[in-house]
Amino acid sequence: RLAVVSAITDLAVLESTSEDLTTARHAQEVLEQEKAFLELKPVLASLASLRIEPLKTAVAPLSPSASRYIMDLTLFANLRKLELDSVPIFLLVGLGSLRPHLQKLYIARIATTLSTILHQPDSTFSSSGSLLSGSQRQAPLERHPAHRDAPCYSEWPKLESLALRHGRLEQTDQSLELLPQCRRLNLAHNDLQFLANFHLLPRLESLDLSYNSIDTLSNFSSKVGNISTLILRGNQIRSLQGLDRAFSISILDIGENQLTSITEIR
Repeated sequence: RLAVVSAITDLAVLESTSEDLTTARHAQEVLEQEKAFLELKPVLASLASLRIEPLKTAVAPLSPSASRYIMDLTLFANLRKLELDSVPIFLLVGLGSLRPHLQKLYIARIATTLSTILHQPDSTFSSSGSLLSGSQRQAPLERHPAHRDAPCYSEWPKLESLALRHGRLEQTDQSLELLPQCRRLNLAHNDLQFLANFHLLPRLESLDLSYNSIDTLSNFSSKVGNISTLILRGNQIRSLQGLDRAFSISILDIGENQLTSITEIR
């Protein structure tokens, strides 16, 4: 019996030692990763351009694996250009923190809306440092004093070029007013049917609405303004009536539409 007790004791000591070694190795790996991250952090903060490509694995919102793929954009303090391809919005943390200096934002194959993108708050962390929930992250930043029931959002003061392509976008909402410096807007390959709120972009020069579902250009000038480049290829337009006073346009692409009279192209 004493021999059996001794053997069991030796086994317990060996198992405990093995667990301690595993824990120690894990702790060492974590420390090495943190050290590598601290060394990399200044490099990330200095980057001016970033492209995030599609994930190889599908990730569902609120799934246990989602936290592994969270992308903290607050690390890129000097980013001027950001490209997102097939990256779920719920995996992006700190998009609004790029607002003061971002100049180009290109988004492809992400089902979203303009307001979801442009209404991102400046911070995605609470005062305690914890990550805000999805609903909190989309909350308005402040209330307009004259209209307390209406949310007031911050502008993107340097964003000159915005592309939201292949996103199943159905409308252009009033969030466009947050882009006072936008000169180029690309909304190709979406589900737009109407021209709306483009007059909120006072500096707009180039507008790409190719491959949508637009069928009329009535009152175009009052809806869009004085732009120089207009791409309408691949829509359902039957008449160019509405472009007769668009004198500022120097480049016009109306291919692959349903025009019934060639004289309207003159």
